[in-house]
Amino acid sequence: MGYKTKEVRVGTQNSLTVVLEVDMASLSDVVVVGYGTTKRKDLVGSVTSVGGNDLRKQEATNFTQALAGRAAGVQVSRPGGEPGAGASIRIRGMSTVMGVNDPLYVIDGIPVQLYNGGGVDAIRSAPGNGLMDPLAGIDVNDIENIEILKDATATAIYGSRGANGVIVVTTKRGKAGADPVFNFSYDVSVDQQRKFYDVLSGPDYAKFMQDTYAKNKTPIDDVSFPGKGNTDWQRAITQTGLVQNLNLSLLGASKDGATTYAFSSGLTDQKGILINSGFKRYSVRTNIETRVFSLLKVGTNLNFSSSTQTGGISPIYTTYGVASYRPDIPIYNPDGSYANDGSSDNPVASRQGKSSNESRRLLASVFAELEIIKGLKLRSTLSYDINNNKGYTYSPSWLFSEKLSKGSRTDKAFDYVNRVFDNTLSYSRSFDKHQIDIVGGASWTLNKSNFNSTNSSNFPNDNVLNNLGSAGTITGFDSGAESSGLESFFLRANYNYDGKYYLNLTGRADNSTKFGPESQWGYFPSVGASWRFSKEDFMKKLSFIDDAKLRVTVGKTGTSAFGSFGFLTLFNTGYFYNGVNGLRANPDAGEPNPDIHWESTMQTDAALELSFLQSRLKTTVNYYRKYTKGLISSPSIPASGGYTFQTKNLGDISNQGWEITLSAIPVIKGSFTWLSDFNITFNKNKVEKTYGTTLYGTLPLIEGLP
Repeated sequence: MGYKTKEVRVGTQNSLTVVLEVDMASLSDVVVVGYGTTKRKDLVGSVTSVGGNDLRKQEATNFTQALAGRAAGVQVSRPGGEPGAGASIRIRGMSTVMGVNDPLYVIDGIPVQLYNGGGVDAIRSAPGNGLMDPLAGIDVNDIENIEILKDATATAIYGSRGANGVIVVTTKRGKAGADPVFNFSYDVSVDQQRKFYDVLSGPDYAKFMQDTYAKNKTPIDDVSFPGKGNTDWQRAITQTGLVQNLNLSLLGASKDGATTYAFSSGLTDQKGILINSGFKRYSVRTNIETRVFSLLKVGTNLNFSSSTQTGGISPIYTTYGVASYRPDIPIYNPDGSYANDGSSDNPVASRQGKSSNESRRLLASVFAELEIIKGLKLRSTLSYDINNNKGYTYSPSWLFSEKLSKGSRTDKAFDYVNRVFDNTLSYSRSFDKHQIDIVGGASWTLNKSNFNSTNSSNFPNDNVLNNLGSAGTITGFDSGAESSGLESFFLRANYNYDGKYYLNLTGRADNSTKFGPESQWGYFPSVGASWRFSKEDFMKKLSFIDDAKLRVTVGKTGTSAFGSFGFLTLFNTGYFYNGVNGLRANPDAGEPNPDIHWESTMQTDAALELSFLQSRLKTTVNYYRKYTKGLISSPSIPASGGYTFQTKNLGDISNQGWEITLSAIPVIKGSFTWLSDFNITFNKNKVEKTYGTTLYGTLPLIEGLP
């Protein structure tokens, strides 16, 4: 293994020396895909692998940040600079308007959907909600590898959750036959804001505004203008950040190889680049697998994390918002109080409030796998994702924005439990030049969540008596609970002949409680084929080409990442005309629509993969097209009917583009290896149809435009 096969004719010689060529391609590498694994050389779909070592080089506290630039077609951006905050990831563009565009995450086989896109979850995902990124509890040091599934053949087995792509995370585990390995790591990194907007100084800004008013012959009625300050607000609210990571792990196996184990614990402590911000995480992880007897294997995965994020009260201050604050305003007044522009607090003052977001998360699963006959395995897995979040923000009374409230506080809590019961039956067999791999199964998912928030004000003291019980006034209270279920059946069949011709058939049927009785089922099939033409006779003369493959796939996936109960009439308490308290239809929930159904995405994918010079040079050119139909939107309707909007399937959008990847190993000398990777993506997004209505994302969407 690790070398290319070489055939040599044996003659009458007494000895024979054969020199094998190193197979740098590692074509026997195993890739984790949905509900199983496959060899890299046998892949039909579009899958990009990122190793754990590559992630750790980024010194990121949230592994989603470390994926930036690692895979073609994967856009990674950071919407905020708070410590521990995750990244926004888009795989091959945006596929929905009202729902969420984040991919599905599968962590050690446990599916993790970041947001459902509506209902209770919409409140949790709203800006400034005071709750933490659900992925903040995963320690980057615990990750073995990540697979990014992009096309329909790779993601269709996840059905209604696969339209935005799937990111499969596998953590480290022990290896049978290997000696126990104890690892200790401690690293420190420094964070600094390297670039700032070029802005006017305080005096230059004052002169510019005075000249502008004079030119327009407009009197200046702002009593605070011009200010006497000269403040660079971008530098005023930033500092040198410090990140410390400590990780202990033990990986190994029993002497007979029947049991493998992995234990780890980690601590991350981050001082953010924004003043008064920080992040701390404790994590403990266990992976154990044991073969009870030759045909039965059982195991468990446990990952517990406790994370705390602290900061000022105003994460909504974007970099641009800070840069545009008036530079002629000083940080402090002569009496030591914080200065302001007469309408809002200055950025430094806004960072002096108190906020704390805490998350306790447990990812747990147990499985049993029985080999019924050779090649036929039955596996059952029960997994839980349990997340408890709470957070608060406190705005002190001396802030300009609090002069009427005498201090205000917001407390929020969000808890959810996601339970998944998977059962799969897999069969693998090879005979002559044929190889067949089949996996089928059923899955049942139950998600329960609840949310509550309390707003309060009028506190007697900013420093001590600022808890909820000390509030003079409760200004608002909100709560909600939600549950949804998913029943699924899936099948994937792979066939290859002689390692040259490959065929993949994948399908999934999902039954969701989010839709009405007539629209609950969604069907998501895909088909893919690939031709490894480097094994054809006509390629033998081109010895510098190690591997060459052409693949084409087409299929349908779906989206269900939006709120529940859109097909039902919802009620809340109200008043009848006679003043008696009773129930009424809730106009804020919208008019019910029993015909609302799945968003579906058709995706076509074609790629050419080439490997040269003992795999020291590799390239992939990939074309894709995604077309999403039945976008769920909530257009306005006449209020005379008692409702102001109705959720409907309206609109189509498309994404198409090219992905180009180039990998090279220019130098291999002793223990020194120089690796270079390059990828670029061209994506074009377009609103195809709106069916005469106005669709809204962040801004109105216009037919024919991105």
